[in-house]
Amino acid sequence: MRIDGPATVQNRILSNTICAFDSEGIELVNGGNQNNSAPVIDGATSGTVSGSGEAGCAIELFRAEPRIGRGGSLKFAGAGMADGAGHWSITPVGLNAGDFLCALATDSLNNTSGFSNNFIVGFVSTATSSPTQTPTLTPSPVWTPTPTGTLPPACTATSTGTPFPTASPTASVTDSRTPGPGYTGDGVKAFPNPAHDSMTFVLKLERADEVTVTIYNLSGERIADLKTSNGPGTARLVWDCSRTAPGVYLACVKVGGTEKIKLKVARVK
Repeated sequence: MRIDGPATVQNRILSNTICAFDSEGIELVNGGNQNNSAPVIDGATSGTVSGSGEAGCAIELFRAEPRIGRGGSLKFAGAGMADGAGHWSITPVGLNAGDFLCALATDSLNNTSGFSNNFIVGFVSTATSSPTQTPTLTPSPVWTPTPTGTLPPACTATSTGTPFPTASPTASVTDSRTPGPGYTGDGVKAFPNPAHDSMTFVLKLERADEVTVTIYNLSGERIADLKTSNGPGTARLVWDCSRTAPGVYLACVKVGGTEKIKLKVARVK
């Protein structure tokens, strides 16, 4: 759908299914719909979707076509309003971890934007001894250690793609264990998630301990092992996923040999 020219304005596109196209689903050119900017999805779980855009715009969410970039709208998933600073948060309907999600914005003059970039709905899991943590999944640059400062060095592991022969055929995404004294219970954050080339895992330790992150595919095959000794303070481990097939993976985090948390992560092309 192309909206072309400065006289072509106030076109509101509401709760429509627009999909199976080869280019832009909604294309604003030459001032059409006043070039209203598409919103940006900053984080998404099955319970909350948040993002930013133009202040005062109406935001609509859609389950999107499974593609990287700007996908089409398959099914309406919720709506809300951006506040005076452009921030918005919406409780979606019918979304599951691993679904693709996109958004539209419509200003007060009924100018509807193009589709946002797709975002993969994430997954949240925390240890039972701490409050539920909802990480903000933002497409931020890869963390790089420097020779100065107080940040601990990162440990980078490269995936070999070889299945681990003794891996369990199934993987659970719940954890009822109580964290040991070396783990603060602040949760583990993985960013960016989904990732293209690499993903950084971050957690806090109240004393020095060994941290390992093991990556499995959803068939239970071991894909990569990350390990570092840190603490007390913030531990960071970097997964080089550039040669890993796109898809959803399970990251199991251990502190001092004791499993603390599991979370789903995704690698995209």
